[in-house]
Amino acid sequence: MKVVKMCSPPNVCTVLPFFIAYVIGSCFQLIDMLLLFVGVVVVESVAAANYVIVTILAFSHRRGKKMHQLTRKLPHMTRWAFRQTHFKNWDPPRTTFFVCGRSESDPAQNVSE
Repeated sequence: MKVVKMCSPPNVCTVLPFFIAYVIGSCFQLIDMLLLFVGVVVVESVAAANYVIVTILAFSHRRGKKMHQLTRKLPHMTRWAFRQTHFKNWDPPRTTFFVCGRSESDPAQNVSE
């Protein structure tokens, strides 16, 4: 921020450094976006293949679905673990979205009775 204030207003001498910084920042943003997209595509492909193989070998859609979810959860847990300074709690907090803000324990939503 100090450099921007020192170089304000932009003139002929400051346009080139600002342009170089802008191009480098834009390239890093593009690379970050592409790596995230490729990572998601690879994980989803492996999870889909895992689902198909486990479903066929176990003759169980439920077992295949569980393995699919486990495959999708592992990269999240790995990323989360590397961001932590201490590895005490390996289960990251999960949030669920409910219809109209009701929770699962709400008796008005329980239709099984």
